[in-house]
This record gives sequence, C-alpha cells and structure tokens, in this order.
Amino acid sequence: MGTTSSEEIKYCVAAFLDLQGFSHHLEVGSDIRTIIGQQAIVRLQTLENAIRFLHEEQQNTSFFFPYRRINDSIIFTIDLSEALLPNIGETYRDGLTEDDWERLYDIKPMQLDKFPIDLGDSSQTFKENYKRKRMEYTLPLLKFLGLVSRIHQRINIEDRNNSFPGIKTIISTGFRRRFFGIDGNEDSFSANFAFSNAYTAQGSLKGGGLFVDNHIIEMMDADLRILNIAKLACLVYQNPIYSPLKALSEPQKEWVETDITELSLFRKKYHFRRVNPNPLTYLQFADDLENRNDMYEWIGENIKVENIDEKIKNGDHFNILKMPYDMGKKMYERFERELQERWPPVTIHCFGCAAAVEAQWKFCVQCGIDLLN
Repeated sequence: MGTTSSEEIKYCVAAFLDLQGFSHHLEVGSDIRTIIGQQAIVRLQTLENAIRFLHEEQQNTSFFFPYRRINDSIIFTIDLSEALLPNIGETYRDGLTEDDWERLYDIKPMQLDKFPIDLGDSSQTFKENYKRKRMEYTLPLLKFLGLVSRIHQRINIEDRNNSFPGIKTIISTGFRRRFFGIDGNEDSFSANFAFSNAYTAQGSLKGGGLFVDNHIIEMMDADLRILNIAKLACLVYQNPIYSPLKALSEPQKEWVETDITELSLFRKKYHFRRVNPNPLTYLQFADDLENRNDMYEWIGENIKVENIDEKIKNGDHFNILKMPYDMGKKMYERFERELQERWPPVTIHCFGCAAAVEAQWKFCVQCGIDLLN
C-alpha cells in the first residue's frame, strides 16, 4: 500500500452555498413540470447569475479558483499557503518554532538558552516582517473570502427580492488530497475535506446567513485594516425590545456580537461564527483598500480607525456594517454622476505647458507643475 507525500496534501478552504428551502419547494410542487415546480427551477437562475458574475470578476482581477455547481448549491475552494499548514492532528497552526519564525517570517527570535543571550530582532523589525509575510500568506484567503461574501450577498438580495428565504453559506478549513483526472486536469473537489466539513456543518447551523470557520477569522490579522474588518464582521445590529420608558432620543438599535456554534466534525472540534457579510465584501481588495476610487471615504475610515474597540464599546455608528461593497459602489457611482451633471468640470490651461486640465486637479497631468501655486 503506497504512502501519500506531503506535496499531495493541501491545506485549503471550501465555501458551500446552498439555497434555503429549495427541497421543500420541490416537494410542494411534487414535479418540476408543475407551475410551482417550474418556479423552483426559475429560482436557480440566481445561481447562474452568480456564476456569471464570478467569471467577470475573475477575468477583471486575474484571481481564479475552482468551483462546482450541484443542483441548488455552488462550491468554491482555494488552497492555502504551506506557511499556514497545521501540524499533524491539528486543525490550525497555533504556534511556531524558532526555525519556523526564521524560515517563514524572516524573524530572528530571542534565544535565552545562549550565552550571551541572543536578543533577536527588534520589536519594530518583528512587526514589519510579520505584517509583510502574513499578508503574503493570507492574501489569497482574504480575496477569496471577500469575493465569496459578495456572491453570497448578491444571491441573498436577489432571492429575497423574489420573496424567497435566501441562501446559507458555510466556509470551512480542511485538507484535500490531490487527484488528477484521465485528462490530466486536477480535480480540486475529490477528497476535499474542507468541503466535507462545510457540508456536514450545515445540518447543525440553523437558518440562513454566512457562517465562517473561526480559524479563518484568526488568520485575519495581517494588519490593522484586516483586523478591523474581522472585528466589524462579528457585529450585527439588533433592534431592542420596545419600552415606553425609553426616551425617544436613545439609540433605537444596538450592537451585539454574533453567535458561535461548536461542532465536532470527523472527531475534530471546530467553531463556526455567524458573521455580518457586509464588511467582508471589501476583503476582495485587501491589497488595495486605501487606494480605491470607487467607494466613499467614510468606508475607508471605518476600516483604518485605530481605536475601533473603544468605538464599538461606545456604540458608534459604522456605515460599513450596513453597506456591502457592491451597494456602496453603485451609490458612489450615482453620486459622482449627479455631481458631474450638476457641476460639470471646468477646463483651464496650464500656465507651464498650456495643456487643457480640469480645474479640480492640483497638478498638471502633462508637465506635473503645481497649478495652485
């Protein structure tokens, strides 16, 4: 009996998106040729629209990962860096040896067993190297999580607009064994146990929504912005119970932390958190959050605020919790278009090279001269 090499085993993430109530819809219709049955089949168009959107995004961003459509569900998967690979028997890499720190993060740790004591790299070097390498290792995961969250929201909105219950999405970590078909192409879904985890977990995770393996949230620590998004994704608005004793000036909504469900999957302990998908939609652009010109400035402010824990504790308002990327982009484009219609740009001529330049520009696009001084 042959053994499996480490190169054949991949640490991966799988997302399982499933339309809620679809099987009951078919049961009521009794046959897909009935009117009710045909309505159920028409409902599958939301998944077709999602796949079409995925193709467009992958072409636009050159970020590809495999997917598979099965009946009323879609499965996505992506391999993770070997730097994130857990030790044998574990589900998450929770510690590093001295060799691991140097090999994976270019960080020389303090060594107390040497004389004289080796103090290792400075705290500043530690932070800089960790941030750089951690972003390198987790960026594909972050972009995957962002795009899947966008697809989840798009399907959810479209399905609910048609008076259906929406979609449940479960994203889990796990391992997969590499297999290749007779055509030589790799089948990413054969022996994919991240998908097995997500599929098995659906029976215990009640209701619709987005559920994320808590190990994934633990990996969202590359920098302040990513960590802030992780924190905000763990919050949802909740309407307090009405009381006539409450003053009208008091807040009508309050933050609550989302719930966590502990599950045993194939004799391994996992924790799945129901998350707010809106902040996660911005992760698709995790490598360029500060330079995007298609979203409101206050969304960026929500992401990079340094005292976010205090603001959350005070019940401050965060627009990003209610506005997913696609909605914000659409509103921003409409806002920009209305501005252009009300106040069309004024053209001036650069006094350096005489090029025609819009008045709102600070520098000439031709010669670079400062137009304000």
